[in-house]
Amino acid sequence: MLAPINLVYAVIIGIAHFVSDKVAEHRNYQKELRSFAAGLSIAYLLLYLLPELYGGIQEFERTLFLFVLLGAMAFHIIEKYIYQHDRRDKRIFDLRVLHAGSFLLYHIIIGITLVSINAANSIGGVLFFIPILFYTLVSQVSLSNLHNHVTEKLFLRLLLSGSTLVGVIIASMLLIPQTLHYSLLAFIAGALLYNVMVDVVPKEKEGDILFFIFGSISYIILIFMLGGF
Repeated sequence: MLAPINLVYAVIIGIAHFVSDKVAEHRNYQKELRSFAAGLSIAYLLLYLLPELYGGIQEFERTLFLFVLLGAMAFHIIEKYIYQHDRRDKRIFDLRVLHAGSFLLYHIIIGITLVSINAANSIGGVLFFIPILFYTLVSQVSLSNLHNHVTEKLFLRLLLSGSTLVGVIIASMLLIPQTLHYSLLAFIAGALLYNVMVDVVPKEKEGDILFFIFGSISYIILIFMLGGF
């Protein structure tokens, strides 16, 4: 059954995807937004998501962290392949398909994970949704970083923006076993860890320290307010 809260989360994330390229065009507040999102995302990963994985240790033991590694490796390999071959004309179409396909699959997994987390704990759903929303607006895994050939087509743009909703619908029609829940959660943790550290955290002189701290503190306050600790 499609829970209204999951639908609301998926639609908001979809809107964030749809406007992410517009956000990327506005340079005035980009460094502040990226710094805030980076602080928020790191706080989520270290204070909530990674500790949450320990719930699956009893069933998986240490093999659970293989999925964390797979999440990080998958995005490093895909990104590296795309950037190293991006200028070869004969492969441009294949790269567009690869980039858009990995985008679609990743956000379907996020939608499935969102439903699974909400089913276990509605507070966990809120704590997952908020960092994903900000991460969606500023990360490399957004519409702003797909080829113009893909994003200029309205149908493809809507399909990719709705990928989280697709994941939510799939998960709402199925019973998610606990093993799959923790496997997907671990994969998301690895992917987020890689993408946040590589793509979201501002490099060298970029960024705003105060907004980074503000993002982390905001998430800490949110966890305490919702009783996430």
